[in-house]
Amino acid sequence: MRFKRTQHSEPEINLIPFIDILLVVVIFLMLSTTYSQPTQIKINLPVADTQTQNQTNNQIVIQVTPEGGYVVQGARLGSVDIQLLKQAISSVATSMKDPGVIIQADALATHQSVVRVMDAAQQLGLARMIISTQRVGAR
Repeated sequence: MRFKRTQHSEPEINLIPFIDILLVVVIFLMLSTTYSQPTQIKINLPVADTQTQNQTNNQIVIQVTPEGGYVVQGARLGSVDIQLLKQAISSVATSMKDPGVIIQADALATHQSVVRVMDAAQQLGLARMIISTQRVGAR
């Protein structure tokens, strides 16, 4: 009896379906991924190593004392009421064109006192604010 020998062909791996499936998975992952950025506040922190000269002719200078009192353009305010602070700032700002605010807070002043000045200026539409610093070792 003579059996017919079958010819064995080399096994072949077809990569095209595998590549198709990988591309579909990559496309699915790209479309289903959410691109979110965490909420951040962008601020420019003052540098205390150097001191720059500010032109104060169009600036409202507000000083915050260590006790939390305020001095607006040299005029001392009696209380820490935000309405009185807003009135003092607006009376000075009416004589200036597009004024900015320079906050000169004492190192021992509370954070709330500085935030109150920033809030009052923001409510009056004064968005340009500078927190004044002094050079390191200048005390």
